[in-house]
Amino acid sequence: ALTFPNIPITVIGTNCEKCKDKVKSIKNIKFLGWINNVYGIMRQHPVYVRHVKHDGLSISVLEALALGRHVCYNYPLEGVWYTSNLKELTITIGKLYDSYKQGKLNINLKGQSFVRRFYERKRVVRRLENFYIKN
Repeated sequence: ALTFPNIPITVIGTNCEKCKDKVKSIKNIKFLGWINNVYGIMRQHPVYVRHVKHDGLSISVLEALALGRHVCYNYPLEGVWYTSNLKELTITIGKLYDSYKQGKLNINLKGQSFVRRFYERKRVVRRLENFYIKN
């Protein structure tokens, strides 16, 4: 937030009181906590960041990719901007922000395509059926 004061940052999924206290003077960050309509928030933001110490396959990453959002994620996955540390994340956000300011940050078609290819409901059901028929 301090590195990019012109970028509005919305934090979802946590009510981190310690975090709020540390950043309350920073004007471009807002904590929403746990929300029911994550899609509504994701549609308002062209970039979604998920940097965690440990993770399985994050549903929120797949949701953001399905919406065509650019995702910065510290786990390699097709369609995301793989950023393994804070320095890489900062550089990537800078590049994405520059593209956004120039009107060149398009929908993440690669990410959308990945989700459709592997996680579309019909395809998942078909894979499960094939698995159980063979076993």
